[in-house]
Amino acid sequence: MLKNILTSDIETNDSRLIRHLVLLNIFLSVSTFIFLIFIAFNYAVGHHTTAYLNFAGALVSTLLLIDLRYNKKIGRVRNAVIVEFFVFFIAFVYVNQNTSFGLIWSQLFPIVSITLLGLKKGTLLSAIYLGIIFTLAYINIGVWNHGMWDMIAFFRLVFASLTIAAMIVSMEIALEHSYQSLELLSNTDPLTSLYNRRKINEILKEEASKANRYKTPLSLILFDIDDFKKINDYYGHEIGDKVLQALAHKVQSEVRGSDSVARWGGEEFIIVTPMLDKEGALRLAEKLRVTVESMKLEPIHRFTCSFGVATLWECDNSTEHLIANADAAMYDAKSKGKNRVSDVFISNDAEMS
Repeated sequence: MLKNILTSDIETNDSRLIRHLVLLNIFLSVSTFIFLIFIAFNYAVGHHTTAYLNFAGALVSTLLLIDLRYNKKIGRVRNAVIVEFFVFFIAFVYVNQNTSFGLIWSQLFPIVSITLLGLKKGTLLSAIYLGIIFTLAYINIGVWNHGMWDMIAFFRLVFASLTIAAMIVSMEIALEHSYQSLELLSNTDPLTSLYNRRKINEILKEEASKANRYKTPLSLILFDIDDFKKINDYYGHEIGDKVLQALAHKVQSEVRGSDSVARWGGEEFIIVTPMLDKEGALRLAEKLRVTVESMKLEPIHRFTCSFGVATLWECDNSTEHLIANADAAMYDAKSKGKNRVSDVFISNDAEMS
């Protein structure tokens, strides 16, 4: 239940997006609670202007929390939170000055900005914000707190603020490295370093959506190593793994930069080829077939692959049918003697029967 509340019931596997959702819910919930407390406190001690600022902050935070929960516009709410906190803290410092050490609250904005906007945008906006805060603090030396706000206090503010900001930046850098490592582990096959099945399915759906939207071609090439079990049985699994690695590296170097290659499973591989029609995909598959056939890998003198080619237009724009067609074409190539390319067509009706 708590997880659903913190993520606003938004279903996603994007770890960065989940983090932003949790942070937004926490920032907005906590800030609303604190604003409400200080509305009563500041009004009671006679700081009416500050109380009105707190009321405005509480109102905006509450509305943004409702918007996030019901409309689920993450980007809009994130940007609005940044604007809200930026304006509030500068207005608070301007109005409250450093009464009762109010400047301590100004340290919160870099945390919100950098964690929600990322390193580049967040650090830049934090620098602008701190520049404004430091300017206000500098021009009011000897004025704030009836002269108790002196140069030493100013330098303490500057060094403390920069230290906190540097710590937040360091934490974000470390977190970004962790995200990259996790993303690499979750998206790639550990043996071949190609995309794994989960990632290539995501890519295929994205490319199919683009192809349907812009009426552009999209083809799929599915292939596997002929008699791979015999290679494992005769030479051992270590050699079999080397064959898979060498094949993956070679195929990756032969395809276009816009193509995506993945290990589909076992000795099967898949290539998503956007902006490539059936004829182009067949030429690419034949080129790869010849390249694989000519590979030299000791102690194996020769190994081959069978290729199946399918295009989206013949599959009623269905990625499932596209994969099924490519799979059927690959097995057609195997049934006709292996080491060849096939583009056998299977209709939807034939597949369902």
